[in-house]
Amino acid sequence: MGLEKYTLQELLNEIEKRKTVEKSPKLIPNEKRDYSKLEICCENYLDEVSNPWVKELGHYIFEEALIALYGNDIFDFINSKLE
Repeated sequence: MGLEKYTLQELLNEIEKRKTVEKSPKLIPNEKRDYSKLEICCENYLDEVSNPWVKELGHYIFEEALIALYGNDIFDFINSKLE
């Protein structure tokens, strides 16, 4: 995959985009982490594990785990990487 298929402007835009992307987020210190929403999601999952709709909770558990570990802005970082 060569660079020939890109215009100079496209390459320059990509370089600028990469310069502005933040470094990986830092973990929240242990003593400041809030696991309350994660605990609720996990409890709901275990209470309803036999129900077909419980598969949808896995997504929410993952989201709450990321928020608990990295803070509310973690999805801004993730979305910036996906653009």
